[in-house]
Amino acid sequence: MLICLSRRFCPAQEKFTNRSAACKAIRKAVSRLVTESRQYPILIFDEAHHLHNEILEELRLLTNYRMDSGHRLCLLLVGLTEPGRRLAGSDAGIFEREAVEAVALASNGLPRRIDRIAHYALYAAALEGSRTVSITHVEHASRELAP
Repeated sequence: MLICLSRRFCPAQEKFTNRSAACKAIRKAVSRLVTESRQYPILIFDEAHHLHNEILEELRLLTNYRMDSGHRLCLLLVGLTEPGRRLAGSDAGIFEREAVEAVALASNGLPRRIDRIAHYALYAAALEGSRTVSITHVEHASRELAP
């Protein structure tokens, strides 16, 4: 997937044969688009419920490095509810609806920030012995992570 995406973001003369080089080139191209052209690319994956776990992991890696310091690359996974369950690693509703909304608001949509808030909220819920994460857990996590 990353090699295919690199063909869209990078000059035609550049050819990548491994994921690491392709990922690095994509990040560089996205940063260049944002800083030089003020363009914010959006990758839209329709029928995302058909994506294999390996592809989802590649997309996570793509947004993992310094992409969370600002809105640079937006991934939009469109499909049935299965991708959200697969990304969360469970079919169970671990996060209450209000908690999900609180994470979205507190993180400003930044992937790394979403991950950190969700992680701390899960930890807070576990310490309390709760089987679900509530808005209270998310608020606690947000306070812990506040600068």
